[in-house]
Amino acid sequence: MKFNTTSKAPNVVYFFGLFAFTSFREHYVDENGDDLCQTLLQCTIVTLSAGLRKGDIGEVLAPTRYESIEWGSFGLGLYELLFFVVMVVILLNMISGIIIDTFGAIRTKKQEIENDIKQKCFICGIEASVFDHYGDDEGGFKAHISSAHNIWQYVYFLIYLREKDEIEYNGTESYVRHCLNKNDTNFLPINQAIVLTDYKLRQTRAEAELHKFVNETHKIVKEIEKKMEKFQTTISQEK
Repeated sequence: MKFNTTSKAPNVVYFFGLFAFTSFREHYVDENGDDLCQTLLQCTIVTLSAGLRKGDIGEVLAPTRYESIEWGSFGLGLYELLFFVVMVVILLNMISGIIIDTFGAIRTKKQEIENDIKQKCFICGIEASVFDHYGDDEGGFKAHISSAHNIWQYVYFLIYLREKDEIEYNGTESYVRHCLNKNDTNFLPINQAIVLTDYKLRQTRAEAELHKFVNETHKIVKEIEKKMEKFQTTISQEK
């Protein structure tokens, strides 16, 4: 829709210029009586420039008296009305709407980028709320982006690789350099963080210990039930 509107606008302007050149050339005169529509190009430029700046093409045309029913007078009035409706009311408002929507989309995209910068780790892409919830013992999101996944440490490391002789690379450095040469980001810990891994390990251990405790408790309860049954049987026999 945006592309169609902007691409068809020159065609609409050309139509009004062509119509003015073929039918209403004598009305395109200035205050000194000079002809403003000697060529099709001049007529189109005057129609576009003066018509849009003044908001009404009739403001730049010679005064017209509607004294008789003739095409010259009423046709010109219809032409002026169509120019106002099509160019000023419809087309300009549509273009203004497109501009507003475009800037709104740019502003929304900018806001999304700013939110990603503030609410997500640039290195791993994990949201801040995850670190604040699961990794609060380690300082949360702020501690994570300033220590474990400090973006500047990654930048310094990449500069270090560029300056270092490839012959002196160790295994890790060679792998990272190989990824960089292929524009591959697999060396980055995407969706991975040590603090979250440690939390999951602690959670797994806690669940295992809880499961073990439940099993031991269940065994003790079973043993107590068996002893109670044996005790009740003994009492019944003595009676």
